[in-house]
Amino acid sequence: MKRIIAYSLFLFFLSFSYSCVKEADVITEEETEVIPQEGETRVLTGIVKDTSGNILPQARIKMILGDLELETEADENGEWKVTVPNSLTEGYIVANKVAYSKSIQRFKETEDKRVEDIYLARVPSNTELDLSFGQSNLKTLIGRIVDANADPIPDVTLFLISLLVDPPNDYVFNGFVNTQADGTFEIIYEDDGFSSTSLYTLFSGACSDNISYTVQGQDPVEDLGDLELSSESFSIFQTKLESDGSSCYQTAKGLAFNYKSGTGFIPVAWDQPLGAISLEYCPSETGIFYVGVESDDNVHFNGKFLSDTEVEASYQFDICTPNPGNFLELNLDGTETTYTDIAFTSPRTVYSHDFTAPLSFQLRNWAIYTPNGSDRPAYHMGEVKELSVESANGVEYTLDEDSKVNYVNIVQDDDDFYAGIIKAQLKGDDSSFADMTMRFRVSK
Repeated sequence: MKRIIAYSLFLFFLSFSYSCVKEADVITEEETEVIPQEGETRVLTGIVKDTSGNILPQARIKMILGDLELETEADENGEWKVTVPNSLTEGYIVANKVAYSKSIQRFKETEDKRVEDIYLARVPSNTELDLSFGQSNLKTLIGRIVDANADPIPDVTLFLISLLVDPPNDYVFNGFVNTQADGTFEIIYEDDGFSSTSLYTLFSGACSDNISYTVQGQDPVEDLGDLELSSESFSIFQTKLESDGSSCYQTAKGLAFNYKSGTGFIPVAWDQPLGAISLEYCPSETGIFYVGVESDDNVHFNGKFLSDTEVEASYQFDICTPNPGNFLELNLDGTETTYTDIAFTSPRTVYSHDFTAPLSFQLRNWAIYTPNGSDRPAYHMGEVKELSVESANGVEYTLDEDSKVNYVNIVQDDDDFYAGIIKAQLKGDDSSFADMTMRFRVSK
């Protein structure tokens, strides 16, 4: 199945904290003054990120160069810095942070005295800092990723997942690296008697298949040789968002994403000013696109779901909502109804108190996006799990389980309100079908 993953890029400023592990080799102070026993020294720098490419502050790093072991901590920008003797050029780097995986990689230094980026995966079950290192227990996996013409593919993401024997089916995240310019990769991991270890790939540079490979783990170094990764070029979804002149556009922003059921990675154009929107997508799996506009305070919002064949050159939405409290706008085959007496119950169920016009639905979240630096989701994407509504002519419509038209974008989900936009195909108890769109906000 085709996958897309988007990484964010950041600019970093150099600062650090530093601690000494072996006083006989080096002495450090707060200002990072290094007094070596003998010889010249050099300053090495690096950066720690999570597996989405975001900076990861306060991770701990241990550098092991021969008999010398040094520990330091990444600053608020994910940057770390360490001073070592010029004579030491080979070794390992171990990194870890509570609630993240441990990383072990070979020390590789660039011409500008930087080391390769360190990636740690989010693992909430990890409650202790682990910088342990047993070289006799290490296994190394090497290989090269190539295309159908045997040409190398750089910047392919590879990661290892190992299953534990006890407790069974629990897993360990054992490494995360990107291929080099020549397509090569090296993953170093600790062999703790796993029941199995598998290698997986993700590629953000094109629409691609995944590689899944079961690691044998019999030898200290396992060479996988050339692994072929099939891929195809992106297509471009393009449109333009414009104001319709209403009063709710003063702080409006645009949102666009490609909803592809069954995939875990979604390209997103988020927090965009009104105007042109461009979105890459895989042509063989177009899915459904969403374009919408909302105010910075999430009070006013509107949007539309469409296929790539339905895209227009531009869209204008009236994002002014009926009131700042509860409302539900229902469009059933062109007939519009507005509800104000609606309620929310867990889990994610909305229903109407108006017994003359019954309506209820339940949502299933599928993917969540939280902006960097925020502890609150900006939107959720998902499906309508259950839906029932009675039309004006007395026909009861429910969600058609066979329909592929079933999407929801939660544009607001905070401590006070649950709000969003839905598109679904419904089936009546008289066997008729109706297309439904909905915009709603309900207090929790």
